[in-house]
Amino acid sequence: MKERQIEFFDSIEKSDVIYYKKDSHPFDGLVFYRYPTGEVRERIRYENGIKNGLSLSYYPNGIVSQSSEYRDGLLDGDTIFYYQSGKMKEFIHFSLNEFEGEWVIYYENGELKSRAFLKKDV
Repeated sequence: MKERQIEFFDSIEKSDVIYYKKDSHPFDGLVFYRYPTGEVRERIRYENGIKNGLSLSYYPNGIVSQSSEYRDGLLDGDTIFYYQSGKMKEFIHFSLNEFEGEWVIYYENGELKSRAFLKKDV
């Protein structure tokens, strides 16, 4: 079965939960946000109306600018930022919306700019 997909303007938010305007149940599937040109700016997966799974943001040229993992509406997993060239810019690991683990920043040429290790509640 194909995953449901809707545009942002077809959704409504009530108490931090996303609904399809034509439905009374929390939305399951992908919601697309677009630039004025129509190109996809962001695509977010929802389960029971809450961010869950992979979320992708894009530059206007279609290159991914950010990828993030969500669980129950919280950042939980790897968040990666990219340069417009598509090369990795920054890598951060989250655990239940808090920095935890490795945080790495790269120059666009791929050389390491900085690296840190983060612990929760520190």
